[in-house]
Amino acid sequence: MKNIIKILAVVIIFIFGVYFGYALKNNASARSAAINFLPASPAPANSSPAVNEGKIKVNLMLDFGDGKVKTFNNVEIAKEGTVFDLLKTAAAENSLALDFKDYGGDLGVMIKSIDGAGADATSGKYWQYWLNNSYAKVGAAAQKLAAGDLVEWKLIKGQF
Repeated sequence: MKNIIKILAVVIIFIFGVYFGYALKNNASARSAAINFLPASPAPANSSPAVNEGKIKVNLMLDFGDGKVKTFNNVEIAKEGTVFDLLKTAAAENSLALDFKDYGGDLGVMIKSIDGAGADATSGKYWQYWLNNSYAKVGAAAQKLAAGDLVEWKLIKGQF
């Protein structure tokens, strides 16, 4: 009888583990439910929030089109920040020269050069951006960002 109870307990634990393992892999809401299933450990009295209130962290990559690439991870900007805000913040924090022209209204901002690498009408190369691997649909000053986004600026001819 004791062996049957032990076997039954092992089977129940196995089924429970498979269910939550599958749920964690395939379903974000189940992931949070499974995590909430675990007992919470109290936070230390002197701990501070991981992210400042009203701020988000996003990632930036600059591709200069000549093999030179610069990346900036977890750049902190305002919660309602834009692609252009991210570029200005990264430039200021990393001493990158940034030259742009603000046309205002729907025309928005055009990036002339970043860290000395500029748009060139002769070669047809211009600074263009992608958000989370998708080519921009709106101007950099109008595109809002969310935490964890990846912005890629590329000095290229045409859209790739």
